[in-house]
Amino acid sequence: MRGVVIENRFKVLELVPGESGQGEVYRGVELETRRDVAVKLQLPRLFEPSSEYKGNGEDMEVEGQRSVRLAGPGIPEILWNGPYGNRYCIVMEYLEGPTLAEALAQCRPVKTPTVAAVVGQLCETVGRVHDERLVHRDIKPGNIMIVGERGAIHLLDLGWAAEAGCVPQRTGGTGGWMAPEQFDPTAVVSPALDIFALGCLILHMTVMTPPYGATAGSRPQERAPVLPPDRLAALPPDLKDLALAMVAWAPGDRPASAKEVLGALAPLLPAPGSPAPGRALKPDPTAYYRLPGRSC
Repeated sequence: MRGVVIENRFKVLELVPGESGQGEVYRGVELETRRDVAVKLQLPRLFEPSSEYKGNGEDMEVEGQRSVRLAGPGIPEILWNGPYGNRYCIVMEYLEGPTLAEALAQCRPVKTPTVAAVVGQLCETVGRVHDERLVHRDIKPGNIMIVGERGAIHLLDLGWAAEAGCVPQRTGGTGGWMAPEQFDPTAVVSPALDIFALGCLILHMTVMTPPYGATAGSRPQERAPVLPPDRLAALPPDLKDLALAMVAWAPGDRPASAKEVLGALAPLLPAPGSPAPGRALKPDPTAYYRLPGRSC
């Protein structure tokens, strides 16, 4: 793909390491403006039936359309999307920064102000997604980027997003972050799925343990305790009640909205002008709230 020009507008430069749902991601450049772009291209067909491959392209097309629909802070800007040969392509703004998974690998557990800043920013974005009657269904550190000096959090990969209130054709998400009902192919999609994943994120950043005995790639176990006793005791007291409510087994026992979670986090968010926390992530997500001129 190196050197290929798409739509006489975007030149592909190099493959970006990592995974991205059904596609591979390249760094590119918009020829007219010379700004960097990210080019997400449907994976080449291997041995799957043509109907399945076509369906994967249609999923990416829906992803592109939904990303345009959700344009705004916290979601990458879509510059173009459409077919390229027999593959589907999405071109978006290029974000410079680590994924949350990469940042946490260097610094975990993290302190409460950082947890609140990460989840608080996500609540702002997820709340807007939910206002559009969509549910992301795959919130996890690998789908979150920390961008710029202000540590602006961006939510990536809407490939598994589904309309709230529908029964999706396919279950979606990543084991270890999925709510119990998300494994049921007959369950109706609801914002409670994303609330559960955000709660898992709090547990991941603080006690490094998924709820209900789940592991990466596995499902929660109904009869398992939310956390082992030692991990439960290690939860920061100021986050404990909220985190446990967010990962409640029954969807109706979780906070009703991302806005409600953000309200609960508000007293824990870094105050404007406050110093950076010790052992801050790099970039530092608390800067979004601490520094003047808050902006993504």
